Amino acid sequence: MQHKHTTFVASDGHKAQITVFLDTMQTDSEVQQYFRIEALNVRHLRYFTDDKFLGYHKLQDELAKYYIGDGENIIYYKKQSYRNVIVVLYKKNVENFVIPEEYKDKQFILEADIPSTFGCLNCIYWRKNNRVCTYYKKMGMDIKQNCVDFRQKEKKVPRKKKPAVPVAENQVDRTTQIKLDRIADSLGITITELMEQNGNDIDQIIDKYNRGELRLLNE
Repeated sequence: MQHKHTTFVASDGHKAQITVFLDTMQTDSEVQQYFRIEALNVRHLRYFTDDKFLGYHKLQDELAKYYIGDGENIIYYKKQSYRNVIVVLYKKNVENFVIPEEYKDKQFILEADIPSTFGCLNCIYWRKNNRVCTYYKKMGMDIKQNCVDFRQKEKKVPRKKKPAVPVAENQVDRTTQIKLDRIADSLGITITELMEQNGNDIDQIIDKYNRGELRLLNE
């Protein structure tokens, strides 16, 4: 497998970053895919190779997009994982198979959150409200800073507050709307004509009507 130049991008200090290189080759009987993983910080590899971290599952989902097997002509039969290399093997049921270009010499970059601790507060098994560990099935536990059975949880995304809906100047509540309807009906005109003839001050219109002072322009 030919070694390629490693590319990294600027990363958040609380994130781990890797670059994955894909090579696909074949023999007479099988197709082999090699996914080589390189990290800017080698200590961050574990966030993508240990299934207790979300980065591992993110990587597996991304790798699946590049699997060449079709279940008919190219059939998956084995996956081997090493420290920073994943090898996926397929059996060939077709002669003169040509590897598509999209499976050759590919690379992509992945990032994953680094948990602040490997203890209860960042673990999917921990229920903060009632201090319960669903893995050990214990209640009222003391919070651990480190745990061998730690499983990283996703960060909660804060809900976005819905923006306040601006109230139009001529928008009125239901009770006021009913009053305006009654006033307009009693005068034999529409609400629009009522507002045009008496201004847009709704409180003043209602007050004048109650005092018997509301008049139409053609009276």
